[in-house]
Formats: sequence, structure tokens, C-alpha cells
Amino acid sequence: LIKPAVIDPASGEFFKDYDGNIDLGWLLFLIARLAIALYLVASALAAFDQKKLTGLEIGARVLIAILIMAKPSIVFVPAIAFGLILIAVHTFRFRNIASI
Repeated sequence: LIKPAVIDPASGEFFKDYDGNIDLGWLLFLIARLAIALYLVASALAAFDQKKLTGLEIGARVLIAILIMAKPSIVFVPAIAFGLILIAVHTFRFRNIASI
């Protein structure tokens, strides 16, 4: 995406294992990971998401956000699932209480 970041200054060629093409699927997946992690961190810092968060929920959100941005897929794939489940459970739990 940024030409100086992918060209070796010594040779003027692309870095090893980079052919100059952008994999749009992986780029969109990375942006989605980042969006989920940012949502979790922002709600943890605000200590609020539909309702005030407990200390345990805040800690879980920060930890899951960090794991989502980890490099190994064995770490970030389950973290994405847990993050989405955490958001969904919190949203639906407090949406049902508010409508009563």
C-alpha cells in the first residue's frame, strides 16, 4: 500500500515474498479484525456498552482485543469468535431488559 514500505532500499526491488499485488480479501479481513478490536477497546475505555461495564467485562474486552491483533491464527481466530460472542451477549442481554 505504501511503496517505500515494500521496496528494499538496497536493491530497489520488492521485498522477498512480496510480488507487488494486494490481496483484497486479506486486507478486508485485517480491517474487520481491527474494527472489532477497536470497538472492544473503546467500550472498555468508556466502561460502557449498552450499559455500564463491570471490571471483569472491561478486562475481558481489553484482553480479547489484544488477542485479536495477535499474529498467529490459532490465537486471533478464537479471539474474534469470543469477541463477537461477548458483544452479542451483552447487546442482547441488555436490549431485552430495556424493552421490559
